[in-house]
Amino acid sequence: MLIEYKRWVELLKLTPQDNNWKHLHIRFQTDNSYYREMKDYIDHVLNEFVEDDDDYKHVKESVDRNANVWKTFCESASVNFVKQWLNDPLMRPSKYDIKQFQLLFIRSAKQDTFRTLPLEADWDLLLMMADLHKKNVDMGMSLDKAFALGEEPVGRPRNPFEIPECIVRMVDSMVWGYMTQAEVIRAEIENSKTPNHNESHYKKLFARYKWTALNNYLINRFYEGDSDTLDEKENEEIHKYWDKIVMPEKIEIYPKFV
Repeated sequence: MLIEYKRWVELLKLTPQDNNWKHLHIRFQTDNSYYREMKDYIDHVLNEFVEDDDDYKHVKESVDRNANVWKTFCESASVNFVKQWLNDPLMRPSKYDIKQFQLLFIRSAKQDTFRTLPLEADWDLLLMMADLHKKNVDMGMSLDKAFALGEEPVGRPRNPFEIPECIVRMVDSMVWGYMTQAEVIRAEIENSKTPNHNESHYKKLFARYKWTALNNYLINRFYEGDSDTLDEKENEEIHKYWDKIVMPEKIEIYPKFV
């Protein structure tokens, strides 16, 4: 993996811990294309450090300055990525995601948290571990494959949350341009440069990536200074196509990663 300090600084800007819309839907917190990239950066500089590379060195120094913050981030992200993979085989976690998930499970089991502190225990860990073993028992997968430790399949996307350009265009046109979903899909179908001209194809892509795309749209809009205020029409569009959430009139971001 290519590590660039310049890109790391950009990721610090694009992955705020807090904003005033992420609580509106769980997928604002899980479906984030920048989190996958940031997690990969941290895993690589901590586990595959290249000593004579200045970019590696600067990124590692940045991580080490806030080790506890990044430890919490990586543990939470690992659980989310494994959970998403259980629901969607295309969302394959990295070997570091699996290792951190296993370490969290082992720690809870060894400390007897599930029995002695049932209200504080993270029962998702136990259920997810059972589901991973279920792949081995019910589907006949090897344990390596069930735990995503085998060889990565050819053509696996580097970042399963990376948004197709057509969805970026659609979301921008729907929110900023007040267009309906039907109108933006028709525009893609009629675009001779697009590889697919099937309506259901775009509906499926939108369902998969709409939260990642809207999240990125709001973050980029805030930082690019276009406007941090959503007008009534924009709020109506988001409410209609994003599970009836009610966005705040003014978007706000509180960066904590330094």
